[in-house]
Amino acid sequence: MKSIDRRGLVPHIVGVLVVAVTLTACSSSTPGVLTQSDVPSNLGLTANPSATASESRHVGADPPCKKAGVTVFTVPGWRVPKGGLISSANSPVVVNAVDACATSSDARSAFTSAFACPRCSTVEIGDEARLIPPPVSGQRVDIVGWREGNQIGQLLVLGPATDKRITPALVELLARRAAART
Repeated sequence: MKSIDRRGLVPHIVGVLVVAVTLTACSSSTPGVLTQSDVPSNLGLTANPSATASESRHVGADPPCKKAGVTVFTVPGWRVPKGGLISSANSPVVVNAVDACATSSDARSAFTSAFACPRCSTVEIGDEARLIPPPVSGQRVDIVGWREGNQIGQLLVLGPATDKRITPALVELLARRAAART
C-alpha cells in the first residue's frame, strides 16, 4: 500500500483503493466486504458489478499482500467514468476493499505506511483503524482504513460536498459492518 499524498484528491483515492480485487459486487463470502444488506436504504445505493470490475482492473495490492475483495455501491444506473477510476461523483458512491497479507506483521507494516497521516483520527475497529479527514474540494470524501490480523480494509464514501448524508459517522458505521464480516 502506498502513503497518502495529501496534495491531490485523485492520488489520495487511488492510494486508498490500492487493495481492490476482481470479484462480483454481490459476493457475501469475502471476509471484510460489505453486502447489500449492510448499506443503509436511505442512501438509495445498490451493488454495481461494472463499477466493481472497473475499480478492480485499475488498482492492485502491494506484495506481500494480495487482493482479497472489493465492492462498489452506487445509485441505480450510475456509469463508471471514462477513465475507469472513481475519483468524483454527483451522488454517493461507497467503495469497500480488502487486502490479505502473508502475516499480521506484513499487514501492520502496510497499514502503517498507507495510513500515516498527521490529521487522521483513531477509530476503534479491528486491531487498529484510522479515519482520514476529507480534503477540501467540491467533493465529499470520507475514508476509514482498518487492520484486523493479516487483513487491511478500507471504506470510502464520496459524493457531492452538499450531500449531508455523507459523514464520518456513516463511513465509520459501514467500516464497522465490513470489519464484522472478517
